[in-house]
Amino acid sequence: MRRIKYLSAIIFLSAIFLQSLLHRTFPFLIGLDLYTIFVYFISKRTDLRKSMIIGTLSGIFEDFTLSYTIPIGANGISKLIVSILSYQLTKILNSSNLFVEMGVIYFISIVDKLTVIFILYIFGISFHFSKLLIFVISPITNAAFYLIFFLIANLKWKE
Repeated sequence: MRRIKYLSAIIFLSAIFLQSLLHRTFPFLIGLDLYTIFVYFISKRTDLRKSMIIGTLSGIFEDFTLSYTIPIGANGISKLIVSILSYQLTKILNSSNLFVEMGVIYFISIVDKLTVIFILYIFGISFHFSKLLIFVISPITNAAFYLIFFLIANLKWKE
């Protein structure tokens, strides 16, 4: 159990660092959302209450660090919905199959982006066509990067 807590903290800190670094260094990875992958990772390994709290807090943290045009709290609400969906889908599917998990990541990434679009619409913030490309690419890059995190998390560590 301690290993999961340490691994979760390491993944969250690396997600924060990589999220800001990758967008500046590699502009073609602008659709990558490591916070969504982290929320799925936590939702799969903890109970619903913890995953909802961590999902909401990571979304609000994402609002403060990365969002320039999105209202504060939009990603928090989005990640809350993602954490609930992730938890429920992992309990329903109950599979450790990599392709099933990549499909879940793809689905929750779409839900995450659609929630943000809906919140933008509610607040009357204009949605540019150029951002649509990011919302289309994001689920694909999230599923591909989850493959890396899946392989790292399932390594057999020597104790």
